[in-house]
Amino acid sequence: MRCLGIPVDHRLRNFINNKSGIVGAKPSGHIRMLKDYGESVRVEALPGDVATELSVEELDFALELARPETTGGVVIILYHPDPSQTYESGYTSEESRCATLASIRDLVLCTTLGSLDSDAVTILDSMPFLVEDFNEKDESHVMAQEKFLEILVAKQPSVVLSCFSSGTKSKPLELIRHWGVGTEADRPIYVPGKNLEFDKINEIHPGYAINHHPHESRFRQLLTLQFAKAFGTWRSDWIEQPFMREIRQDSASLASRYRDCNPENLSQLKQTRFKETLEALTKALYSLGHFKNLRGLNSAAIRKNLIQSRLTWLLCDCGLFLDEESKLKELLDHQHLRQNAETWLAAVLGEGSGDSTDSVGLKDHRTLLDKESTLLDHHARQLQNLFFTWLRQVNLGFTRTDKSGYHHHDLELHSNAMLRFACGIEDVLAREDLKNCAEASLVQDLQGLKLV
Repeated sequence: MRCLGIPVDHRLRNFINNKSGIVGAKPSGHIRMLKDYGESVRVEALPGDVATELSVEELDFALELARPETTGGVVIILYHPDPSQTYESGYTSEESRCATLASIRDLVLCTTLGSLDSDAVTILDSMPFLVEDFNEKDESHVMAQEKFLEILVAKQPSVVLSCFSSGTKSKPLELIRHWGVGTEADRPIYVPGKNLEFDKINEIHPGYAINHHPHESRFRQLLTLQFAKAFGTWRSDWIEQPFMREIRQDSASLASRYRDCNPENLSQLKQTRFKETLEALTKALYSLGHFKNLRGLNSAAIRKNLIQSRLTWLLCDCGLFLDEESKLKELLDHQHLRQNAETWLAAVLGEGSGDSTDSVGLKDHRTLLDKESTLLDHHARQLQNLFFTWLRQVNLGFTRTDKSGYHHHDLELHSNAMLRFACGIEDVLAREDLKNCAEASLVQDLQGLKLV
């Protein structure tokens, strides 16, 4: 089970279902209000040009995002339209092209198990139709926020996913806007004088995770968690767990690290993060004995060890770093990848294992072809076989390019292998959870029969 290209935490899957919250049957009128406001807006194609009306396509696009035209439900609030947004191809085409909107659709589908699509939620901009950052001295910006608030009051949402953190002169918007990565509202939000009350879920902007920090899986994990919480809150069946708080805290710490970084040093920080993540991955594998330490452990102990090692998320981070590098060529130090890969392979094949004599692989690939787990426990055996499959892909990700032994790195292959291994781990743990739940339910049923 994937969302945003990474696995959904097996612990979170227990809190995701395909039930729906109560949708208001009463027409809200917020679509008409947005349409009226849009028709009054004038825009400049370029600074200094004569202001003109919004295009019909742009107005249609905003109205499609803002549907359904009923009260209640889940509302996602973004900052303002992307200046690069195009509207000529229509809403459905642009939704798949725009990284933010495509991410929202993936999140909705995943965290409702496909029972809802993005057209079942309302997406509003806190500054409708305006693409500039908020300027309190610009009356059009202040008016845009006022109109947005009127539209939100008409919608009367049950749950708000707040993804915008812009400046504002409005006291109500200070309550509504995002309060910072990892923060949570501990009670429903009531907006004085506006007849507006809702459950607020603080959420990072999808573009922050997908466009600005695509190599950090923790932000994608946070997006999935908060969307799951929004729909769980709407259904009134959400239960907070300690691991959820850990995800928020880790995300806040990581966001702070990037926020404090001088833009000129961002490339160096990414280099450092890549090296740190590879080294942490090597240490995590060592702590697990390269899966040999699973011998004799029960499923609960295996699960605990894997969670503590953070192996899944280290694999995801490495995979996302390598995916970004394969596209952007930002010159991460690939030597770190080879050095750690040699350590992983040596742990299974032995320090004296021969280098590859073929054009493919760091080590002789024939020694890996028939590697199979001999662990007796089915759960442990599945995990170790996933590890061996990943090692085979790691080895094939290196190609000898000359007689001196220089190797080319297939970054896309490495990225896909790491993400697949991560997904496999979480899928195995999720299946074990389902099995344990089924066994516990059977025991309860049998006990009930004895009482009768």
